[in-house]
Amino acid sequence: MLGLDHLVLCARTLDDGARWVRERVGVGVSPGGRHEGFGTHNALLRLGDDVYLEVLAPDPAQPEAPRGRLFGLGEEATAALLAGGPAILHWVLRSDDLAADLARLAAAAGVSPGAIGGPTAMRRGDLAWTLTVRDDRARPPAGLPSVIDWGAAPHPCTRLPDAGARLAGLAVAAPAATVAALAPLASDARLSFTVSGVPRLAADLRAG
Repeated sequence: MLGLDHLVLCARTLDDGARWVRERVGVGVSPGGRHEGFGTHNALLRLGDDVYLEVLAPDPAQPEAPRGRLFGLGEEATAALLAGGPAILHWVLRSDDLAADLARLAAAAGVSPGAIGGPTAMRRGDLAWTLTVRDDRARPPAGLPSVIDWGAAPHPCTRLPDAGARLAGLAVAAPAATVAALAPLASDARLSFTVSGVPRLAADLRAG
């Protein structure tokens, strides 16, 4: 089974994203780091033992990446979505067999694996992982998640301070094919699915 790994709160700046978290959840985020070559940097908030919130923003210290910024943060369409402030625009599932799970998910959703993204090795310090990243760096279509494999690396939740924030639920609205593909592959009591022509995510975040 694929496991819920993290939610991606996209923001124009990390300060905007941190402010959004403080105003809505009442806690601060922890420093993350830079995604060299992908044009982004992040901050993190632990939401339990196995899931966290990633605040992701364009890194002004990096030039526009040749293939775009991670998860479409350099796209005009994404900028328009963030005009009213930060928003949870993406989510990531955890796998311990990424190639096999990517193939299963793509087949079930009726898309090519490349539409979700190819396995891409990433590293920051002593932390290394493999993430599905599309060639154009955009988010996968139709509300589909990305997939991550932490390999031998410890999960970020083991390193993040516990500020008392928790994910009570994640509501995923997506086209019928996405819902049909994910429901049997991502079994988690915190997940709920609704068929919708307009993909969207709504997270119930609570502070202890």
